[in-house]
Amino acid sequence: MKTELQLKDKCTPEFIKWMCEMAEGFEFSDNMFFSFLQIKYNGINLQYQDVLMFPLLIHRAVEGWNKKFSNDDNFISIGDNYIHYSKDSGNKFYKSKNYQPKSLTQSEMAMLDCLLDIFEEEVK
Repeated sequence: MKTELQLKDKCTPEFIKWMCEMAEGFEFSDNMFFSFLQIKYNGINLQYQDVLMFPLLIHRAVEGWNKKFSNDDNFISIGDNYIHYSKDSGNKFYKSKNYQPKSLTQSEMAMLDCLLDIFEEEVK
């Protein structure tokens, strides 16, 4: 079972920047302020792990990914299960029950895990 901390530890500045590029209303700030990574949502400076905004960033990044790759490489929700479909690498399943949340929901953790995997594949 994956914990929220395990997933958040993988959230590098490069990954957060990539998410912001996908997420409508978000932008990445290259400015490091008090050693915290900053993002902007509708022009407001935030820390990326803001309890209220990080889940929104996850949802918006998934939505942006699905719009960008509508027929080639989709992230699909079916009940409590999530599937990343890729023409190149096939399907990968993320089951919500396999995650142990703290402040995110199990579904948000599944989405974050999928986004992390997609990002890792893109960087290769």
